[in-house]
Amino acid sequence: MKTKLFLLFLIAFAIGCKSERKTDENSNSEFKNEVVEQSITQFIALQGRMDNIPVSFALFVIKNKVYGFYLYSKVGEPINLNGYIDDQKQIFLDEYERTSKKSKIELKFDETLGKYIGKWYNSKKSLLLNLSTVATKDNSVEFETNIGKLSATYFYGDTTIKNIDCHIYKVVLNYKWKKAQDVNYDFSSQIIAPDFSQNVNLEKALNQMSKPYENIASNAYWIENSMFSEWADLLKESKNEEEVFGYNYSLETSSNFVDLFEDIYVFEKSHSDYMGGAHGMYGIDYSYADAKTGKLLYDYDIIDTNKKAEISDLITQKVQNDENLNAKVYTSDDIPCSSYIKLTKDSLSFLYQPYEIASFADGVVEIPFSYKEIKPYLKQSFLKRIGL
Repeated sequence: MKTKLFLLFLIAFAIGCKSERKTDENSNSEFKNEVVEQSITQFIALQGRMDNIPVSFALFVIKNKVYGFYLYSKVGEPINLNGYIDDQKQIFLDEYERTSKKSKIELKFDETLGKYIGKWYNSKKSLLLNLSTVATKDNSVEFETNIGKLSATYFYGDTTIKNIDCHIYKVVLNYKWKKAQDVNYDFSSQIIAPDFSQNVNLEKALNQMSKPYENIASNAYWIENSMFSEWADLLKESKNEEEVFGYNYSLETSSNFVDLFEDIYVFEKSHSDYMGGAHGMYGIDYSYADAKTGKLLYDYDIIDTNKKAEISDLITQKVQNDENLNAKVYTSDDIPCSSYIKLTKDSLSFLYQPYEIASFADGVVEIPFSYKEIKPYLKQSFLKRIGL
């Protein structure tokens, strides 16, 4: 079970931009106190037909980028969409089924008809799309399908972190299985990003941070599959459906701006899920963007990857000499160098997710070093950046 949970975690944690990373508690609480949610027009809900097939769309807009999904009412499985909206409000989308790009969608609002008219097409065929806007309540819409109800909600707001104006974007999906209403899942994905409107280069970083939205449908599908699989297993064990109680399956992801130092934007990525079993899984990671260029900084931009063996020895020695860390880990011998790195103004820490080197109960293990301790193993370009 440990192996299964850890593999599920790694799959979900790798979704979108692999380098995204995390927030401190003070920044989160500061955000919750200050953020003011606003009604917006960046959520487009549509229903209609693809030729004669009933379909529904939920599209979430960040500036001119469009993310979301569509589904066939008779199937109920959401399919990834992402693309852009131009100045004439035409929408151009790529369809992603799992990870491969399959087909394209083009939509244009017809003011005479009051509908979105367009087409779904690939190299083999083209189908007409005739879609009406669905009224949303508090930026939320619910779609009825043959296998259940899927609701989608989009939140947008403003906040200030470290005296920097920021925007919040959050998508929430809730699915209730028609066969058993107490079996459902929740999926949410949140991004807090600085206002990059005056800096084109930094807007590239925002586009990278929003990559989880490209996988909304895939995330939802994985939870849905896990939910159905678990339910089937429980039915086999009990042989009496009335004795089986439902679960609230969930997946939450976030990528939040938390700090700016030495021209480095710091983002915190967090992940938590429950997909059946004794308990869920969670994890924390960080990502970094150059404040001048918008380029994302990876672990190999920070540490000398040719010295990973020496770094591993340094980490192992640190754990062996620290009573609290030594008590947590499975073994204090040969602890590998982690690619999950947390940077602050004064230190660098290596992060290990639950089950990597310690039990689930011990959570994310953080092994910190001052820059003076870790200096021989850092890239010269990074040392120059932080003034060492």
